[in-house]
Amino acid sequence: MQKGDVILVDYTGKDLISNRVFDTTVEAKAKESNLFDARIIYKPVPIILGRHEMLNSLEDELEKMNVGETKKIVLPPKKGFGDRDARNIRLASLKDFREHQLAPYPGMIVEVNGAQGKVQSVSGGRVRIDFNHPLAGKELEYEVSIRKKFDSLQEQANALFDKFFPFVAEKDKKVSEKNGEIEITLPESAAQVRELDILKQVYTKVLKEHLTGVKEVKFTKPQEKETAAKTEKVAAVETKNDAVTEEKAPAKPRVYGRKKPA
Repeated sequence: MQKGDVILVDYTGKDLISNRVFDTTVEAKAKESNLFDARIIYKPVPIILGRHEMLNSLEDELEKMNVGETKKIVLPPKKGFGDRDARNIRLASLKDFREHQLAPYPGMIVEVNGAQGKVQSVSGGRVRIDFNHPLAGKELEYEVSIRKKFDSLQEQANALFDKFFPFVAEKDKKVSEKNGEIEITLPESAAQVRELDILKQVYTKVLKEHLTGVKEVKFTKPQEKETAAKTEKVAAVETKNDAVTEEKAPAKPRVYGRKKPA
């Protein structure tokens, strides 16, 4: 593999100290680890190597692998989510929480000024919050498998569509490519998704910046596609009828030797 490749990856991440699986794309492993969530779709994920969709240390190892290969990779904290930093543990006022009608407790996940942290303790009117990543300071093991590599632009656009629009059923998915132009027809039900416009913008940006040969990305609605097809069909029929009319019309007699009018 090399940077820029679009590949399909299965992975399972485990904390080696507790031997606890914290993330996986494999449903069976999620169930074995009591991690299963019915709201999550467990299946291999498409990634673009070099776009840093996974830890850099993992992507470096993926570049050394082949399609169909499975590998276990052990990462020390520095190559995982970093070492724990005491500066990321802060104190907040209990009064601030109460003003927002919140009752903090140990283990509660909170967001302060855009940073997510975990409440460690509540005592003496103060709340101690740990803003370190939950996996900071831990040695991790990842089991990764490369299931497929997408070579054609059509395959790549189609695979990444699944990633950005997982709510579109397979039967409703319409992605086509011709001469570098990607056309996507979204079902009417997609309009109910609140973040749809943002997803369309990000998908378009990713394709244009990371896939070689993409000239344009266009989104259409089913009725627009149908109207365009009908217009094209009517135009073709009219052109055909015009041709038939011209063939059936009697030829004008040719007159020789007549002078042009003054």
